[in-house]
Amino acid sequence: MGTTYFRRWREFMQNLNQSILYYEFAREESQGFQIHQDIELIYLLKGEMEVEVVDKTYQLQAEDVLMINTMNKHQIRRTNHALYVKLYIRYGSLCRLLNSRNFYFLCNSVVEINNNYENLRKLIIKFLNEHFIEQDYKEVYLNKIYYEIVIFLLNEFQIKRNELQLLDKDASEKRVTDILEYIEIHYQQNITLNDLAKEFYLTPQYLAKYFREKTGTTFLKYLNQIRLKAAIKDLKNTNQTILKVALDNGFPNVASFSRVFYENYKIKPMVYRNQYKKDTLYLDSDSKKIDKEVQSLLRENEGNNEEELGSNITLIEIDVWQKQAYKTFWKEMIDVGDADFLSKSDVQSQIAILKNELGFEYAKIVLDNTIDFDKNIKFDYFKIERVFDFLLEKNFKLHIVINYRNIRFNEDFHAYLDKLLSHFANRYSITNVQNWRFELFYDSDFEEEKAILYFEEYKKISAIINKYKIRKNLMGPGIFLSYEGDNLQRYLERMKKSKISYDTLTLSAYPYRYGKVDEKIMLHRVSNHQYLNNQYALAKSIMKSQGVDFENIYFTEWKESLMQNDRMNDSCYKGAVVVKNILSCFDEANVLCYSNPLDIMIDSKNNHSVVSGLSGMLTKQGIKKPAFYAYYFLNRLGKYLLKKEEHFLVTATDTKNYSIVCHNCKKLNYKYYTSQEKEILSTSYDELFEDNNKLILQFQLNNVDNGNYYIKERSIHQNAGSVQDTWIQMTDTEEINIGLSEVEYLKSMAAPSIRVHHAQVTDGTLLLEYQLEPNEIKHIHIIYQY
Repeated sequence: MGTTYFRRWREFMQNLNQSILYYEFAREESQGFQIHQDIELIYLLKGEMEVEVVDKTYQLQAEDVLMINTMNKHQIRRTNHALYVKLYIRYGSLCRLLNSRNFYFLCNSVVEINNNYENLRKLIIKFLNEHFIEQDYKEVYLNKIYYEIVIFLLNEFQIKRNELQLLDKDASEKRVTDILEYIEIHYQQNITLNDLAKEFYLTPQYLAKYFREKTGTTFLKYLNQIRLKAAIKDLKNTNQTILKVALDNGFPNVASFSRVFYENYKIKPMVYRNQYKKDTLYLDSDSKKIDKEVQSLLRENEGNNEEELGSNITLIEIDVWQKQAYKTFWKEMIDVGDADFLSKSDVQSQIAILKNELGFEYAKIVLDNTIDFDKNIKFDYFKIERVFDFLLEKNFKLHIVINYRNIRFNEDFHAYLDKLLSHFANRYSITNVQNWRFELFYDSDFEEEKAILYFEEYKKISAIINKYKIRKNLMGPGIFLSYEGDNLQRYLERMKKSKISYDTLTLSAYPYRYGKVDEKIMLHRVSNHQYLNNQYALAKSIMKSQGVDFENIYFTEWKESLMQNDRMNDSCYKGAVVVKNILSCFDEANVLCYSNPLDIMIDSKNNHSVVSGLSGMLTKQGIKKPAFYAYYFLNRLGKYLLKKEEHFLVTATDTKNYSIVCHNCKKLNYKYYTSQEKEILSTSYDELFEDNNKLILQFQLNNVDNGNYYIKERSIHQNAGSVQDTWIQMTDTEEINIGLSEVEYLKSMAAPSIRVHHAQVTDGTLLLEYQLEPNEIKHIHIIYQY
């Protein structure tokens, strides 16, 4: 044989029809193009390999995972000492099991940085270990792991049908999967192209052309491939006559079966069967070699894949002498919307709260939504003056966003911008204006023509702001990275061709995957809490590949959910996830700008409830949510960093005081990710998380001064400070009008609980222990008593 396979199909053949997953180990140099209905998952155990999927080529290294979707044309182009396992999900079984169809997955560790791949690897290693254990009910244990893998893939990597939107394509494209499933089910029958055309209300001529476009082969060749695949299993694993094998698998007679078999394999069916029996000893011998090789790899990596067991108590030792400066990037900037919203007094009063209590430095304001570009009309600055006057009076610096979509092809805008800067340079002083920042926002896929036009506009606007010696270069484009980051790659390629350079790249960040799948736009919610630093890392890797280096990366748009009404926005979870995400991109992003920080700024005409699932830190009535207190706690930290890990941040001041912010953010489960907005609202809050365990943290501060310490703890959790939970306790209905007294009550209740105690230090060590409720956030202030 030209390639070396170790197939485990034979020993499980009797149970294969009941198994949702089957697998094979492989070690080969190359493999021609394949197309099949079952979903294929490649896990590279060692070495290197190059895999082409549809029209893209990926270079896999050891431990990479690549998933190939149903009917995706693919081939292994080359390998280098590669040993890998291929797991196949039986597509028909998956569709029947879940009473659904058109499953699609994005799972490719070569192009995506995602912590979920580590958990997937652990499941695959678990399966591999089970494969080598000889025990009773082995097939049962393996099937259990099969379903664990499938469930994990469905939860973490599946793209659902309703998340794909057709772009100017014939609606008949939706038929291809239905057609292939029909063939898979009826291949044993005498089906023809005419039969298939009638089944799907198409002409045979159109179906023949359409089928070839979608599969790269003819209907008859594809049908015969399905039949041959099933027939080969019978040849290998039964003693049936060649005639029975042929008839059982849809061939009309032995002659037809033999002819098709020979065309594909250059050998007659009976010769193939005899050769297979001779090769069995060789395969068994080679399988033992592969067994030993795989087992050796598993032993080498055993320590890396063990689950952490034991107590949920975490002891954290902190040396208070090890101080370092850090940047409070999370309060660099806040989104205040556009001038239309900001001119309203109730919005201004809530913006003032964000400034006074949370200390944001820059106000991000959208400029272009308020502009009358008509050059024949004298520019009137009164409305925007009122807004700018308010922001500057509150000591905000301005981050002005120009939306490219609103001003492209409009030369009058440039005259407006020039006169605007001239006007405000005289009104507020040129020194103030020179500290403003400007962003040309255009979240696009940046195909060639779009990128060219964007950079033409960029040059014109840059020339205007440079005229006033604005200290910061025009920044942009606020891009939301696609799945593989190819939109940023195209942007940077055109930037270099345009001979443009600047110091700050701006990104938009959401916990979603974005991209195109078969010419369809895809937007899919991801469960990975590390998506911010993953997107940062992806941007950095693309910059490196393009030889471009920005001094700063700003996330100027950040939303935790794109749903209009997401109950999590009002919950303790939102406070915990804000803290978690800020810690996740610590020392990486230069700016992390919270978008839509006020419910009152968001259009939600159908929602009159106090807690309405909008994304703001304050409700429409000005009641502070857990997300507000996430920032409030973080902004009470000291100026020096002592230690940071996933669940906490410890800081110090110059006066022997210390601050800790910690969280117990829980991971949302499949019920959240697979439900629509209305279903989430009706589901019990506690049922939306993978677990509701408490977290115990022990902080041991070493080298502290001996003496008395005053310790103040502030906490937000379901039973303390949560506006959502207080509201639920108050009323049994969401739609209810409340008066001023109820609003004041909610404001007083939606505040952190406070606990005060003392500690005596005699040996230079201060030990503190805290138990955090699910999704609790806590600020601990340790004050030395002089």
